Amino acid sequence: GASRRSLAERLEAWSGVCDAAAAGELADADASAALVSVVFASLREHDDKPSRVALARAVDAALTHSPAFLKAFAARLLKAASDKPQEMEPARRRELLRWSCALVRHLDLETQASALPH
Repeated sequence: GASRRSLAERLEAWSGVCDAAAAGELADADASAALVSVVFASLREHDDKPSRVALARAVDAALTHSPAFLKAFAARLLKAASDKPQEMEPARRRELLRWSCALVRHLDLETQASALPH
């Protein structure tokens, strides 16, 4: 599983996500949904700084290049943030806040407001 990967393997994997996003490989809704699941699973598995930075870069690249990822990520983030935040560890709350800020930076509210769940 992902938790058994070495740090170098994790960093390389997230770098590959950046490349895939830039190449347009996350246009597919299923691919984007699968990546969102991996992103949120990694939140629970890896809290070392290099992994968090690599993950943040991958999320940023996916948000930049894939409207399908943005939509799936926004829905999952909203669900995660509303899931008893007072019971979350502070590190997880901080990461969700960072991801919320990243999402807002990538929204063009005129054209992408429909990406947000209502």
